[in-house]
Amino acid sequence: MSPYVGPRSEGPRVLLVSPDLERREAASRTLQASGRFSMTGTAASVEEAARVAAEFLPDVVLLEVPPDGLAIRLTLQTVLESAPASKIVIWRREEVGERGLEVLQAGAAGFVAPGIDRHALVRTLTGVAAGESAVSRRFATWLIARIRAKPERRTGMRPVRSKLTAREWEVLDLAAAGISKAAIARDLSVTVGTVSSHLRSLSRKLSTDRP
Repeated sequence: MSPYVGPRSEGPRVLLVSPDLERREAASRTLQASGRFSMTGTAASVEEAARVAAEFLPDVVLLEVPPDGLAIRLTLQTVLESAPASKIVIWRREEVGERGLEVLQAGAAGFVAPGIDRHALVRTLTGVAAGESAVSRRFATWLIARIRAKPERRTGMRPVRSKLTAREWEVLDLAAAGISKAAIARDLSVTVGTVSSHLRSLSRKLSTDRP
């Protein structure tokens, strides 16, 4: 069965993705009744979502995914490859802490609980479409505390002229401090593969400087 695509108006386009038919239909009715959204598409799977996203380029994707962290990252990557400009909101209860932060680092704009009030749903998705995040005050408070508690990153002396890029210097500083590739990736909001690539580049460039 092909995904349902609703009528157009003048507001931001929203794609709803959930294997739960009743949940999709209820949210779709709410968004259409608000008159604030130009297209409400629904899909039951990530594969359907990717096809609809590629065709209609939604402004916001409300995406239900399994709680597994790896599944979330892969799902976000799949949808964003189809519509890179889309803002993705995870359709499940917010996780405050490192796991929630990993979801945001993977590309999500925040969370919406499945049982959210219909007025709050419309308000939240309208805000996300306008560039806001969908995180609670509790999450924001935790994030501020985490940033304040994080030790200041110390950097070594930088030569005036260097073969290394600014990002390579960041990776070098962190690696020299004994931080793992996975931790560096989280810190810089990149993949572990990207960190490995930087480290290989560093090895090549620094080896050429040896006498």
